[in-house]
Amino acid sequence: ISLLVAWLSSYLEANRIVSSQHCFIIDSTGRWYATFHFVFIVVVFYASFGSFVVAWNMNRKLRCDSGARQKHNLSVWIAISASTAFLVSIPSFVMLTMLWTEIKYNDIVVSLTYSMPGFLSIVNTILNFIFHAQFRRQVSRLVHMERISRSS
Repeated sequence: ISLLVAWLSSYLEANRIVSSQHCFIIDSTGRWYATFHFVFIVVVFYASFGSFVVAWNMNRKLRCDSGARQKHNLSVWIAISASTAFLVSIPSFVMLTMLWTEIKYNDIVVSLTYSMPGFLSIVNTILNFIFHAQFRRQVSRLVHMERISRSS
């Protein structure tokens, strides 16, 4: 459905000339679809952050009520989710600013904003390795640091 809507937006605005060559979404679709695309990406990441905050708050209330101490590392996941949401929103902000205003960013600014989420994915992988035992086991098996038993 999204591809059909993108096609429709490019068909309806086929005569629009775009001078920027930074983004295929902006260059090949209508303004309204490009705006929806970039806003939707940001909203999804902030919704993920919000769900972690809700889970953390519920976990905190349950711990206070029961007196139990369980370690879930939700604070780490909240920090990861917040930083991811922020860094993913920067390219969307840059692209929407270029789309709707006269402000034009150079290639270096655009490439830096797009490289931040990639850098963050490396950091997130390291944090997952440190704080998530199942992830550590799977990576260890993947790189053959741990013997895989024949029975499993």
